[in-house]
Amino acid sequence: MKKLVMFMGISAMALATSGFADHPLNLKIDVPTGAYLDPTPQQLQYLLDNQGNDKAISAFNLVFGTETAERYIAENSAIIIDPGHYDHLLKNRERPEVILAFNKWYDVEGVAQLLLGKYLANSNFLRDERRAFQLYYDAAKTEIVEAQFLVAQALMLGAGIPKNYFMSYMWANIASANGYTKARALMETLETILTTQQMHSSQTLATICFESGYTSCDYLDTTANK
Repeated sequence: MKKLVMFMGISAMALATSGFADHPLNLKIDVPTGAYLDPTPQQLQYLLDNQGNDKAISAFNLVFGTETAERYIAENSAIIIDPGHYDHLLKNRERPEVILAFNKWYDVEGVAQLLLGKYLANSNFLRDERRAFQLYYDAAKTEIVEAQFLVAQALMLGAGIPKNYFMSYMWANIASANGYTKARALMETLETILTTQQMHSSQTLATICFESGYTSCDYLDTTANK
C-alpha cells in the first residue's frame, strides 16, 4: 500500500532553528505564526538523512508542525519530484504518453495525476476544479493517500463535483486508515452532518472499496446531503 506525500520543490518556507538553519540549502522568509508550509525536497531529504537526530526532528516540527517529522519519516515511501520533470509535465498535461512516462519514471502509478490535479485546483490562470477532481479520483484509486484525502475534501466542499457528504466520509475513512492524519479532522466535521446510519453504511462501503483494490468504490447516496 502506497503512503505518499509529494513535495515538488517549488514552495518557499522559513527554517529558523539549529539543525535546519545551519543547512546550506536553507531559505529564510517570514512566515506568520501558526502557518505551516511544505518542505522542499532538500529539507525533506535532510530530515530523512538525520532521522536519528532529535535536534533535527525538533527543528523540523517547529517549522512544519507538531509530529510532522515523525509522519514524514514513517511515510518513508515518499518520493521527491524533480522540478524540471514537474514543469515538463505541466506543459504537456494533455498528452497521455507524457503522463504515462512520468508515472513510469517515478515508478508510482497515479503520481502525475495527483500533481496535475493539485495544479489545476490551485492555478490562478488555468483553474479547473472539475478536471482536478477527476485527476484526484484516478490517483486515489491507485492507492495514493493524499489523493484519497483530496477526493474526500472535494466531495465535502463541492469542488468540481456536487457535494456528497456520504462519499466524502467514505474516502476520508480510507485516507485516515491509510495513515493520512488530516483525514481524521475531515471525518470529525462530517460526523456532525451525517446520521449514525449513514456513517455506518459509509464505513461498510469504505471496507468494500479497500478490499476490492479500489475497483468497487463508485457509490452514491442522494439523501446524504439533504
